[in-house]
Amino acid sequence: MAATTTTATTTTNPILSSSEFSKDHETDPKLDNETSSVHSHADHHDDHLDGAGVSERRPPQSPPQSPQQSQSPPQSQSPPQQAPKQGRRASSKIFGHVLLEMSKTSGCGGSKPLYGRQNERQQLLECWERCRHCASPELVLLSGSPGTGKSTLAHSLRPVVNAERPLAFFVSGKFSEVYPYHNHPRNNSINKGPFEVFVSAFSSYVHQLLDSGDVELMAKCQQTIQQAVPQKDHRQLLTQMIPDWDQLLFHRPTTTTTLSNGASTTSTTVGSSSSSSRTLLSSQPPSQQQSQRAFLPTQWYGSEAANRLRNAFSNAVAAICSCTPLVFVLDDLQWADRSSLDVLQSLLQSEHRMALLVVATLRTSVPQTVVPANVPLPSSLELSSNHGSLRSMVDETAVYSFLDNLILIEQQEDAGVRVTTIDLSNLALDHIRMLIADVLGRDDPADVTELAQVAYHRTHGNIFHLLQFLRLLVEQSVIERVGDQWVWDNAKLLVPSDDGGGGVVGSAESILDLVSRSIRSLPTPIQEVLKIASCLGDEVDASALDRILMTPSEPLLQQASEEGLLVFSVQYGGYRFAHDLIRHAAHSLIPENQVKELNLKIGRRLWRSSTPSALDDNIMMIVSLINVGGAELITDQRERYKVAQLNLRAGQKALLLPSFPDAAIYLRQGIQYLGTDCWTAQYQLSLDLYSNIADVETANGNYDVVAMAIDEVVKHGVSLDDKIKVYMALLTSMEVQDDVQEATSVCVNVLAKLGESLPSRSSKFNVAMEFLRVRLKLRGKSEESILALPPITDHRKVQVMEFLSMGFMLSYRSRSPMCAFFAYRSVYLTLRHGLHENSAIAFAVYASTLCGLHIDCKEGYRLAKLARTISEHSNSPRVVCMTNLVLGVGIVHWTRPVSETFRTLEYAAKIGLDTGYIAISAQARFAHNLYLHNTGMKLFQIKRNVKEALKLTRLYRQRNSELGLAMILQVIHCYDGTAPDPCHPTGTAIRFEEDLQASLSCGNMAQVVLMYYAAMEVAYIHGDLEQASQMAQQCMEHVAGSPSPSLTSVTIEFENALISMALYRRQQSQSQQSRHLQVAKKAVRYMGQLCKHNFDNFAHFLFLLEAELLSLKKGYDLQVCHQKYLDAFEHAKAQNNLFVMALSRERCGDVLLERQGDDNDEEEEEDEAAQGIKEKVLLEWTWAADLYSEWGAEVKCRQLRDKINHHQQPQQQQHSSSSGKLSSATTR
Repeated sequence: MAATTTTATTTTNPILSSSEFSKDHETDPKLDNETSSVHSHADHHDDHLDGAGVSERRPPQSPPQSPQQSQSPPQSQSPPQQAPKQGRRASSKIFGHVLLEMSKTSGCGGSKPLYGRQNERQQLLECWERCRHCASPELVLLSGSPGTGKSTLAHSLRPVVNAERPLAFFVSGKFSEVYPYHNHPRNNSINKGPFEVFVSAFSSYVHQLLDSGDVELMAKCQQTIQQAVPQKDHRQLLTQMIPDWDQLLFHRPTTTTTLSNGASTTSTTVGSSSSSSRTLLSSQPPSQQQSQRAFLPTQWYGSEAANRLRNAFSNAVAAICSCTPLVFVLDDLQWADRSSLDVLQSLLQSEHRMALLVVATLRTSVPQTVVPANVPLPSSLELSSNHGSLRSMVDETAVYSFLDNLILIEQQEDAGVRVTTIDLSNLALDHIRMLIADVLGRDDPADVTELAQVAYHRTHGNIFHLLQFLRLLVEQSVIERVGDQWVWDNAKLLVPSDDGGGGVVGSAESILDLVSRSIRSLPTPIQEVLKIASCLGDEVDASALDRILMTPSEPLLQQASEEGLLVFSVQYGGYRFAHDLIRHAAHSLIPENQVKELNLKIGRRLWRSSTPSALDDNIMMIVSLINVGGAELITDQRERYKVAQLNLRAGQKALLLPSFPDAAIYLRQGIQYLGTDCWTAQYQLSLDLYSNIADVETANGNYDVVAMAIDEVVKHGVSLDDKIKVYMALLTSMEVQDDVQEATSVCVNVLAKLGESLPSRSSKFNVAMEFLRVRLKLRGKSEESILALPPITDHRKVQVMEFLSMGFMLSYRSRSPMCAFFAYRSVYLTLRHGLHENSAIAFAVYASTLCGLHIDCKEGYRLAKLARTISEHSNSPRVVCMTNLVLGVGIVHWTRPVSETFRTLEYAAKIGLDTGYIAISAQARFAHNLYLHNTGMKLFQIKRNVKEALKLTRLYRQRNSELGLAMILQVIHCYDGTAPDPCHPTGTAIRFEEDLQASLSCGNMAQVVLMYYAAMEVAYIHGDLEQASQMAQQCMEHVAGSPSPSLTSVTIEFENALISMALYRRQQSQSQQSRHLQVAKKAVRYMGQLCKHNFDNFAHFLFLLEAELLSLKKGYDLQVCHQKYLDAFEHAKAQNNLFVMALSRERCGDVLLERQGDDNDEEEEEDEAAQGIKEKVLLEWTWAADLYSEWGAEVKCRQLRDKINHHQQPQQQQHSSSSGKLSSATTR
């Protein structure tokens, strides 16, 4: 026995030995900055490793055999000397097998029942049936303490769904558990890669689909998903995220081949459907198709890149679910990172109809007896809603907000997503009795009554705690195996144990203590393999363990499985820990002072035993292991630079997906490994780390880190080209922080460094001169000659065009004249140096100024068509989307029917959404809804469109577009009567004063103009002329000098003139009347100019203003004035503009009544003609009230009907109300 123990001790703990650690610490004396230097084959010093450095991919592992079938363990795996006697070990082993079989049946919905969960399981089945038949996504949250059977209940759907396969599929994934020893911000466990939970689940879907053998279904799925994701770069992104999706996105349907024996076999273009185990280390090269397909470089920045992935993945899953319903189980949602939650939220709030049931388990409380004292518990939170208490030890900024948003959306009528919560508590005593009876093989639960009472007292009905407690009783021989039966002595349940510890009942051991005791009772080899496996994650990779231990690990893993500590995962194709607490208990056996050293040694061993391709596949896991203690323990600066290079590679790989939180972890760690002289010793490595961290932290919102990184690069960068990337990151971060005015100045400074001088603050004179310079350059140039220009080849001019485009976007939000200047200079450079993809946007902006400012619509429309052609030739969805947005906002309505404007904006919104340019798509949706309001469309239709657009903007966090849409929604609330004050646009959708001040402080003048315009309109319509006058004055001050007038600008000009003429009617000074009259005449002239180019779109504005202006003159011809009101009504009717239709009828009635009042001053007695005018007034008001009601302005409709009722009273009351006060009452 002694010899056996010695052998086991010396052969199974190679990593913890100091000699091995020193051996792995040796580094290559040379440090190469290239990628190949990071993978140094000189470090492959161990004779136990084969020439390839890693083993070939293993065939599928088989589930563990029963103790009777399994072979005897080798001598090196015998128990240590301190282990219990053989009888106890055999009983414990058999009991572990019993627990394993129990987990297989009850956990997968087999023949064994789910104890005490019948109602909850029925509720889960109802959710599944509802999801299938309604074809709408649904989220089920299974909440409860650890060990209450949440995962077991969730996975009980597997056999139900599998029985219907291939008509339905079941996939699952698990988020990684938090450990306190990690030193990076996320505190996640060893990272195998971003979105690992989705990779595991949807790789399994592909395998199941291929295994089904249904060729038609496979072909249907391939066709559907390829139609849903038509863009090649999006498909490449998805296959980089989930490599197995290559068979769905890039290959033809499966085919069926008939063999000579008559059997048929199903094959696909790529590989087979073998569900082989996914090993972390594999020397198998990527497929030929993957190696030939390089990922195209893109210009996605920040949230745009993340939104592209979310949108593409959502479309792909929607396509899958349209073919077959899908159940997606997510274990341990409380550990989810923000990037994964964003993807999940996109699935649940997708615009597509899909039969997707997401079942997520969530821990809502963790008793102190469950987790060891050295693990800090996050604060417990409560979620006040009808869904019960869901918040737990979760990241407040991630899962917390995710749940809040979903529940808030679910409570809306048109939510499109359903959230169901099922709270799981501990089992009752009766259920405990039934469970113990089944475990111990007793037919009558009454036989285990006393044992069940003791167990219930100790575990409070927690299922996991109960099973571990029973294991302890077996190990202490309180429960023993006699023949083929389990027997126990009830008296022993209250007797202290023989090892000197506390009594079984009186012991204060936690769940972790119980599991740790069970692991310590195992042979030393099994303990060691569990310790190392606990460092690698929930899934146990036998290939990785072989390389780490330098000995086969399969027998040890099978023995651990027989003890019930590991389970075989069909989806993974290998073992995994049976519960998080088992993994945690195994890890707790590692001495705290050896944790960092052990992880570093494991990481080094995997790093140096990997081929280049295997290292690239598993770079994130390996680097995460090294980073646990590397920054502290690695002292050789040459090795530190190598590890910094590894972190850079890991960060860049995370960026390709993209996952900015993961990328930030690695890049920050890489910077920690740099030396004080890094910019001298490793310039390119330092530049890459700091430049990338500036980009990444801009997307993450960590602007202090961005500023630090930019300062480093600007200070140490050798050339301007080395600094360009951080300059772009600086501008992006300033834009995200709404510091658009300062960002515009910075952009001008950067352009000056690039050799393109622009004025820091452009005056009207400078803009006019630049416009004339471009116009002269364009003289005599046809569209064909411009399209024939070669592309810009000077890389410096390409950089200039990029920053000019960025400057245009920044200055547009601040409504600075620099906006037009940036566009004009881009057009000028295009004509001088050649075409750039941003040339299309520049020509579109130039065309919009020609139409809106200079009223040269013919030339503007010619250049607009040129801009669209350039965008189509660019093959850039971003350029196509942005160009159509500019055309829709600033050009089409000047010459074409307004319906074409709507179609252009809808096209821009669709292209942006389909290709992942969510920000542009959101802006197009906002502009579309704003123009719908400008043109007087029905408010309930606009309200429905705005709510749909708000879902998109909130889902993808497009704050600027969201604020604009909320402003439109609040205006509608003022009209339909749901706002607290119809004359002031503030309420549930927007806080006017707060949001206005925020927009003013950050220089977002476009939003400021919109808010003043909204306040001006609702105040005027509802009769608060004083408020309307103030808002109109503010609005016109900010509109003045607009770089590119739009349809909204025309509407503002129109309504401001109406307000000015209403103010004129008041008894004011002559100078004030003259000023108001000039405003009205200017607006009439402007509308007349617009009507020369597009009479249909603007005639109703012109006729209504002319009618109002005519009514101000003394002795005007009433019939002529009345006819102009009718002309305004008829042209508004042709445009379906209900707002102008109702307003023209209302104002016609007001003017008729005002004229009658003037006549009554001269002739006291009312004649028959006057009575006819009165009837006509009431008729006009009634017509106007009906039109306001049809438009959706119920508040205004009620006001008019009250006025009609008032004027229909007896003549005495009418006469008293019509004298003196009539003028002010009828002019709002």
